[in-house]
Amino acid sequence: MLRSEFQKFSKSPYLIVVTLFMVVGAIFLSSREGAMRYGLFTSGDMFQFLESTHADHNRATQIVADYWRIDRDWIAQNSTNIVDIAFTTHGVQFSRLLNASLGFAILGVLFAPYYIGMDFKSRLWNNMLYVGHKRARIFSGRVIAYFTLVILFSLVTTFILIVQYSGTVFDKLPSSEIWSGILKKIVYDAAYMSVPLAFVYLFKGAVYPALCTLAVNGSIWIGLNVYGKPNETQAFSQSPVNLPMKIDTLPSFNMTQVPIVAPALIIMISVALAYYFFKRADLY
Repeated sequence: MLRSEFQKFSKSPYLIVVTLFMVVGAIFLSSREGAMRYGLFTSGDMFQFLESTHADHNRATQIVADYWRIDRDWIAQNSTNIVDIAFTTHGVQFSRLLNASLGFAILGVLFAPYYIGMDFKSRLWNNMLYVGHKRARIFSGRVIAYFTLVILFSLVTTFILIVQYSGTVFDKLPSSEIWSGILKKIVYDAAYMSVPLAFVYLFKGAVYPALCTLAVNGSIWIGLNVYGKPNETQAFSQSPVNLPMKIDTLPSFNMTQVPIVAPALIIMISVALAYYFFKRADLY
């Protein structure tokens, strides 16, 4: 059953194109959130800013140290010019990019209702039951395939953010710390993506699950990321792009401070509810 699920995905060019469009949108949202909400800089952006201030090396190290709350002496010891100064921030930028979750909060609204919900309309589940497949087998095959794709999407998005904002982090932090952060982010992303499962199997469609997921994921994202207590540090720049909702301060909230048991519980509850609704659904 799992093999047939992946074959279904791989043999549908339209499904692949739509999914890629959704994932690219999620990557874009996460990148913009990183710049707007968490004050992340590409090395090029930071270099341009420091160069525009006409600050010497000492002054530039002080600016960056104040912004990121890094020890100034450490920055001075690990840099000889403003290009090096930009690279010294990659460790702390990595910890901040792990917070970028808006992309998956929105991807959850779109992907599950489309990938799973549309199959109720096509009567795919009805046909599978008619030819003798068990509900548990049908459900497990689709859910395993779904979360495999979610993990892949999360890894791709995270590594693109790493390349964009903290490309030298593997030279600055222990590998165990980096991979631990990446694995935690996968669980957080999967939690957002698990929410629509219960709604998809409850409503047996795409529109209502998408609307319900938007309400739930939106509430979670706003609660965790918008109302976090901000730092006093002023963001001296965000991006050369004219963004509509630039912040004045950097938030101190770190999503990785949330115990991993919380998103894990969301995933388990969502899957359990989805299976319960699928078992009770009238598909004959």
